[in-house]
Amino acid sequence: MNRISKLIPAVVGMLILCLAGSCFDQRKTSKLPPIANNVVGKWVIAHGFENKHGSWVEVADYDAVGNFYTFYKDGRAVISYTDNDGQTYLRETTWQADDENEIFTINGFDTQMLLLKNDSMELGYRDQENRKTTCEAVYKDCWKRVSPGNQTLAEQLIGKWNHLNSYEKKGKQWVVTHKGAPDRAYVTFGADGDLKSHTEINGRTLKAELFWSINNQTGEMFCFKEDESNTIRIRVYNDTLECVYTKNFDLETPGKITYGEYRDLFVRNK
Repeated sequence: MNRISKLIPAVVGMLILCLAGSCFDQRKTSKLPPIANNVVGKWVIAHGFENKHGSWVEVADYDAVGNFYTFYKDGRAVISYTDNDGQTYLRETTWQADDENEIFTINGFDTQMLLLKNDSMELGYRDQENRKTTCEAVYKDCWKRVSPGNQTLAEQLIGKWNHLNSYEKKGKQWVVTHKGAPDRAYVTFGADGDLKSHTEINGRTLKAELFWSINNQTGEMFCFKEDESNTIRIRVYNDTLECVYTKNFDLETPGKITYGEYRDLFVRNK
């Protein structure tokens, strides 16, 4: 399965449908509160509905259910999207609010704000096929506000981590190893699913950029760039990042790969 191709559809659920906001003119009797003042925070899509013959019918096995969106005051948004294989990807994008027309725009796509409360909201939208035949929302997503502290493992990784120690397993024990260990190193997990590493060893500076996804349940992280890939088991605790892996790229001998049981510890940069 080509995981790189999955970065493109990370704008999930409703966002993959082409919308045309100029036609959202359904006025409601009750005035919504200011959108921008009330959407900041973290949300999860709880349900998806389709309008069939004037009635809203819940969509079974809706892909977008369970996806998290965090909206920031500066107009940024971070999407945490989990695919059918259990892999979670992050995508950073933008949002805008048009209170006059009650339009909420995510990643450049317009949705109609049907309902907005402190802990819930409903966004209506149409698919591309229906945009010439109707101006009414054909689909709607029901969102619930969640605590900012309710983070997926993928979200916990965002930020810079400084290398602390490297270990190799000898028998049943982890032993600190200095062979191939960097003099200084750090990694930065971006909110857009990118990973940047900086390593200094023996007077050389090595940099790399790649993409990543992670299984929030197992902690298995998949790192990839073009034809290169590696799988690492991740654990985050007390501002410490533990990486366990079996495929080791020898930093002292470029191109050399050794196999065994390896472990790196990083601490969160503060």
